[in-house]
Amino acid sequence: MPPTTVNSRKAGQVVVDDDDDVYINYLLFSSERNSDRIAFPLPILKRKFTQPLAFLYDDIVDTLAICYNFQADLSTIRVYTLKTDQRIAEFKKISVGNIDIQTIADFHDPTEDIQTILGAPESLNRKVLHLLITAAEKVEPPSRASPESPLHKLANELWKKAWGKSWPTTKSSISIEETVEGEPMLIDDDDANPMPRLEDDADSRWNYTFLSDIGSVAAACSAPGFGSDSDFLVIRKEYPWLRDKLQELRAANSAVVVIGHQGIGKSMFLLFLLLYLLEKKQPTAIHLSDDVVVFNDKGATICTPKSKNKLVGYWALTDSNVDINIPCPLFRGSKAFIVQTTSPREDRWKDWIKYRGGTVVVSELPREIEIAAIIKQIKLEYQQATHYIRKWGPCTRTIIKILTAPTAVRSSVEVTLAHAAKSAAETVCNNPAVYMSIALPGLAHSQGSAILFARPYRPPHKVYSDAGAKFAVPTAFLDDIFHTAATSRTNSIALDLFFALSSHSLTRTSAGWVLEQSVHRALCSDNAFDIRRTLRPAESPASPGKIAVDPRDTSRTIQASQKLLCGTVSALARVANFRTFYWIPSVANFPGVDSVLANDDDVYAIQVTLSNEHSNPGDGLKKLWQSYDKDVRAQRTWHLIVVADNDELARKHEVDFARLGITLGPEKVPVRFWSCVYNGQ
Repeated sequence: MPPTTVNSRKAGQVVVDDDDDVYINYLLFSSERNSDRIAFPLPILKRKFTQPLAFLYDDIVDTLAICYNFQADLSTIRVYTLKTDQRIAEFKKISVGNIDIQTIADFHDPTEDIQTILGAPESLNRKVLHLLITAAEKVEPPSRASPESPLHKLANELWKKAWGKSWPTTKSSISIEETVEGEPMLIDDDDANPMPRLEDDADSRWNYTFLSDIGSVAAACSAPGFGSDSDFLVIRKEYPWLRDKLQELRAANSAVVVIGHQGIGKSMFLLFLLLYLLEKKQPTAIHLSDDVVVFNDKGATICTPKSKNKLVGYWALTDSNVDINIPCPLFRGSKAFIVQTTSPREDRWKDWIKYRGGTVVVSELPREIEIAAIIKQIKLEYQQATHYIRKWGPCTRTIIKILTAPTAVRSSVEVTLAHAAKSAAETVCNNPAVYMSIALPGLAHSQGSAILFARPYRPPHKVYSDAGAKFAVPTAFLDDIFHTAATSRTNSIALDLFFALSSHSLTRTSAGWVLEQSVHRALCSDNAFDIRRTLRPAESPASPGKIAVDPRDTSRTIQASQKLLCGTVSALARVANFRTFYWIPSVANFPGVDSVLANDDDVYAIQVTLSNEHSNPGDGLKKLWQSYDKDVRAQRTWHLIVVADNDELARKHEVDFARLGITLGPEKVPVRFWSCVYNGQ
């Protein structure tokens, strides 16, 4: 064995501050009998030289796992001090004097520090070798992961631009014309779950912020085609909310799955989150395509998805797309905080998150104005965006697909979308139980995504789970497609669909929802119901009105209807064609009105309750009047029936509501109030 020499103190000697990086040169042999070798430097802070050797060993192991697809058992790694002044290009053999650092770290004096073995930072010659590393198993050569690769350069350019620095933002605004064809979206705006408002903005106007040069961010994350439609990122109202929620959940969870409808910008949220974390100097790894890019205070490194690394204290961001189903082995085997964005498909998240011990957050759908702003930034016809959103739903990807198509072929694009919607409606109608209104087990399949849109359940005044979600048909056009498919089924199956998708369940206690379901089934059958009222018409402030009522009319029997209409308010505009019908609204935005039973003479609004306190039904009745067939609504007698499981409660609400003196329309048509006792039998 040749004599050893101490590192030269002359060449390359510099004075370094405690926070400066000192570069230690390594030579890695993939095995002690293999001549394949890889040379690279590792930066280490000067102040770390006084720390135990174990810290150096851990840094080396982490670097191997990050920079190379290192599959060997970590216990087989041996790190030796190399006391020679030979340069990398000159070094050919391992036959030099060395000390096994891991042996010292494990068995030697625990106070032994890095400086004792390597020497003072100022004494290290930058051109010579300092450490030799061997492994009992072969190490995969660095191909894409090479520090000299284009990807590595792009990643470090991003690091220099974003680490500890805020990404440049641009302010803009958008205003949409009010005269837009199509009915407004049907997403609930009831008290149980109001749509979040954009700060200080009306729905037709929005002052927004966007980030530019997002293409370079995606390219630095090994996904140059990611978000290829644009080179910007509009900051949706949802993005800061999700960011803050993730930071809150990190304290008690090792992973979070962000679930949301397809094509709404979940993947772009990952880039938004990445830039925020880099600005805050948070160690972060991101996996969007082939490679994993790792950012920390040293810069950016590249590794493969099957690498091994503890990633202690890191955020690990991953998408779910055509290339990635679940988080990669590197992330799942690490101690990082994993954030995955994905569709509701359970095969993308259910199993791994269960074993990891994390939670789920459901992302909100984009608002019309947000999608229009994105369309504007792409320089497309954003004034047309709202028309298509109100037809096909709030899916950014779909609207971009339509508006980027030449005008002559847009109709063919819509034909394809319609076919997908009809197919989705048939799928949902064949298995309604799959699509629960709330809770994780129902976030199951994507086959119905062309017609059913997933959104979160976030009532501001209640304690709730971030995982709460519900499905809804968002537009009148899609609801007509869905209704066509549903009406070809029996009433029993159609009601199963309604119960699975209805947001009514979110505004009820468990017992209240059970009672409401039984009432719906009874009122679209061949049953008859006895109803009565305590106040005679002359005693009500609304009476006598313009419709004469027999004062002796304080009880009657009404017949249920087997003509079931489940759907949007558009169905009410055509009821003159039906001699009798029973209608249930798709969304719970008729306050105090759960359904409608009607015939040629009477319109009975139905309210089912088990609560002593109940909201005034006036607004719901007036909204019902506005939606009802204009040719016949004034010729009908209007009623509201309070259905409860006991006589005392039903009478209480009936009397209270009757004294309100509710009238409808310019004709001041009075509403008659009745009570009905029904216990589901």
